[in-house]
Amino acid sequence: MDYLTDTVHDYGIALRVIRDEATPGFFVNLITNLPNHGFDMESIWEFYHLR
Repeated sequence: MDYLTDTVHDYGIALRVIRDEATPGFFVNLITNLPNHGFDMESIWEFYHLR
């Protein structure tokens, strides 16, 4: 993380929160930096299980 220095303490990043009902009545919140377009819930769950 060499972009953080003694004088630069901030790093900008965009995140999104996804809330999905995994099973009836049980919700999961995921935080990702994947963009909105190109990644449907099926893909995101696939990635989640690969972690």
